[in-house]
Amino acid sequence: MPLVRECVGVTAWGTAAQQVMVMACRSGARPHDDLADIVNIAIEELVRQRVELPAFTTLLRAARAARTTINHEYHVLICTRLGAVAQDTLRALLTRVPQGQQSLWDRLKNEPKRPTAQQTRDVLDHLTWLRALAIAADVCDGIPDVTVKQFAAEARSV
Repeated sequence: MPLVRECVGVTAWGTAAQQVMVMACRSGARPHDDLADIVNIAIEELVRQRVELPAFTTLLRAARAARTTINHEYHVLICTRLGAVAQDTLRALLTRVPQGQQSLWDRLKNEPKRPTAQQTRDVLDHLTWLRALAIAADVCDGIPDVTVKQFAAEARSV
């Protein structure tokens, strides 16, 4: 193995290479949310640095950890940008209600029905209610659109 590494001009996997992989995964997780993209960025950086590649599972674990860390940073950023009133409003949306009643979160996700006069009035009432819940649009500034869309998809699935 040492002769092959020397011939190819690659250094062995070690602590320094692991740090390169972790840093590449973190920098890749900021603009990308897909694990394959993060893994590819890490591989490209390791190849650029002429370092022996680790097992794929090592790359995948590092990519998952980096994405989790970066998403947690984004969550903390959003939380700090929200005021106390907006945080209380969101908590109220997510609070469980007695059996048989529709929660505020379920009400928030209501889709409009067929366009009839009554349904149009209901949609307008719903929009008025949503405007009262308004949260500043700038809470997601600095967060990549792909990540915001991923967060929205996760919220819709709940």
